[in-house]
Amino acid sequence: MTTPTGLRAGGEALWRAVTAIHDDLDDTQLVTLEAACRQRDRTDQLATAAATGDAGALRHERDAALAMVRLLSALRLPNAAGRRAQLRSIRGVHQSPVKPSSLERAAARSSVKERLRSQDAEDTGI
Repeated sequence: MTTPTGLRAGGEALWRAVTAIHDDLDDTQLVTLEAACRQRDRTDQLATAAATGDAGALRHERDAALAMVRLLSALRLPNAAGRRAQLRSIRGVHQSPVKPSSLERAAARSSVKERLRSQDAEDTGI
């Protein structure tokens, strides 16, 4: 596979490392991999700036590294045993509209407990 243009050393190394092992990536995975490689280059730039004492760069470097890890995770590449990572949504990005809140779940549990208590009271004749 051809390395995307404009990648710096870190991004290019990441591209080569992944495509050397996984030569069967689909188009979506290739786009995600390219984004991860560009994020690697940004992380490297920010690490250089942070090393010179730029305090703001340190925080941005951490965020950029986290973004890169998330992109790489989204590839769901198989491990050495051939198993793929479990498919999960990125935290905070997708939540089911029908999923009850913790307060609703607590209220439902309380309601169930109350019904069980009243059934027990009826069964025992109290």
